[in-house]
Amino acid sequence: MSGRYSSLSYLHQFLASYIRLDRSFFAGADSSKTFPAVISGIVQIAQNLGIQVISGGVESLANQQFARSIGCNFDQGYYYAQPQTATRAAEILEAHRE
Repeated sequence: MSGRYSSLSYLHQFLASYIRLDRSFFAGADSSKTFPAVISGIVQIAQNLGIQVISGGVESLANQQFARSIGCNFDQGYYYAQPQTATRAAEILEAHRE
């Protein structure tokens, strides 16, 4: 077998509180009939292990709705905002705190 692979037998050994599904997961969801099932399965496994899931690369309302429908706990991506400097991000957070 050539190429990259990951052994699922190691999942129970991870000490992660969160996992982040990157943009490629959501880009593939639109072009494949089976990819949404794969993503949903990953989210279910994480939840069963007590790991929260962040959907990265949310670029549209459709991406956000899909991420929420499969149980992602948090979203991030251009749908919400363009990348910010640390200073600007702190200003935005402070403004929402008030």
